[in-house]
Amino acid sequence: MFFIIENVYSICNFILITFENVFSLVQRGCEMSVTIKDVAQKAGVSIATVSRVLNGKDGISDELEYRVRMAVQELGYHPNLLAQGLRRLNLNLIGVMIPSQTDMFFMRLLKGLEDQIQPFGYNILITTTQGKSELELYYAKVLMQYQVSAIVVAPGPEKSLLSDILKCTEIPVIAVNEALEGINADSVFHDNVSGARTLVDHLASLGHEKIAFLSGRDNMVTAQKRLEGYLQGLEDHALHYEPDLVQPSEFSISGGLNATRRLLDTVHDVTAIIAGNNQAGIGCLFALKERGICLPGDMSLALFGDLDYSELLSPPVTALQDMSYKMGREAGRLVLRRLSKDDDSRGEVERVRLKPKLIVRGSTAPIGQVL
Repeated sequence: MFFIIENVYSICNFILITFENVFSLVQRGCEMSVTIKDVAQKAGVSIATVSRVLNGKDGISDELEYRVRMAVQELGYHPNLLAQGLRRLNLNLIGVMIPSQTDMFFMRLLKGLEDQIQPFGYNILITTTQGKSELELYYAKVLMQYQVSAIVVAPGPEKSLLSDILKCTEIPVIAVNEALEGINADSVFHDNVSGARTLVDHLASLGHEKIAFLSGRDNMVTAQKRLEGYLQGLEDHALHYEPDLVQPSEFSISGGLNATRRLLDTVHDVTAIIAGNNQAGIGCLFALKERGICLPGDMSLALFGDLDYSELLSPPVTALQDMSYKMGREAGRLVLRRLSKDDDSRGEVERVRLKPKLIVRGSTAPIGQVL
């Protein structure tokens, strides 16, 4: 089961909170990690006593009530009414932070995560960060305020602040697509370096020497690793690196379209292109069609990440296997491991590196071969 948080949040129509109200609660950063247990320790009373005071129950002395109220004020404790409501409904929520709900990579990842955890009674609460650090920080605080059972996050480029926020919680954190540094968080991600090297190796084995690469943003670790693999692949085959052969694509369709146009306007003897992800690959296909360039006779093309409809294209596109569903399943396994009371290895940070297989199709061919 999925629940989705937008600018106005509605969960199964039973809770409604506004952006402004939540932000006023969570903008204090790690202060919201103050718990009823902290209040009890500060006041020198039991958790049950704090609960009775806050809920207006009878049978509490004035002196004890005063101590509890002072502890609440000094610590800045706010009863988590939303989390209490969720606990009463026993939703067992796993909070998820992803950049987009329209990108099929993340939709397949969510499907894999859901298939893994739902049989164990857990449901998914989705937030969309748009890859913006301010939204990452905001939603991280919101999910912590919800006191979800675990947080699965696909971090954006600016990860240090996010790591600092998530350090403030005892909620298990699982990073997907990229690792989170400086925090004891499990992670599952592509082996981006070896994947890009595999694509270069395939094209070089076909005789291609001018192999272009459509990269992502410089501040994206995924893009950096794939570029690193591309450069290592060139070195493996003693191929000369030319800066103009690498064009930033933003890992989007429009980015891939514009990057390919720039490439074709700048380098006139390129014979093969590697798209750093499948969205950039779609844009590349549009640009090649726009210029009347045919695959694979005029150009070979290979993608990092397969397309759902690759077999329907003419020719079908060579690509690395899509690992998003498996990434979601692995993230779910890590969540369940963290929440298990019987696993003695829970203290060990686990990093899962997925190695995609190359699927060779008709978009790549030996250089000069006209099909």
